[in-house]
Amino acid sequence: MRKALAAVGVWVRANIDARDVMLASGLTLLALGLWQVWPPAALIVPGVIISAVAIFAGRINGSAGEG
Repeated sequence: MRKALAAVGVWVRANIDARDVMLASGLTLLALGLWQVWPPAALIVPGVIISAVAIFAGRINGSAGEG
């Protein structure tokens, strides 16, 4: 079990940086605030933002699937 947790820790440190953590925490706070106004918006708006980030990141990296 300790070896598995150590392997997960190594993977997390190698693949997740501060920008990913800030994006996730910002979207969480956005969803919590929207939930107080209109619960469906708490699912729609962060989903649209995540989709846009994925699309634009794929275009910037050149790995949008055209090859």
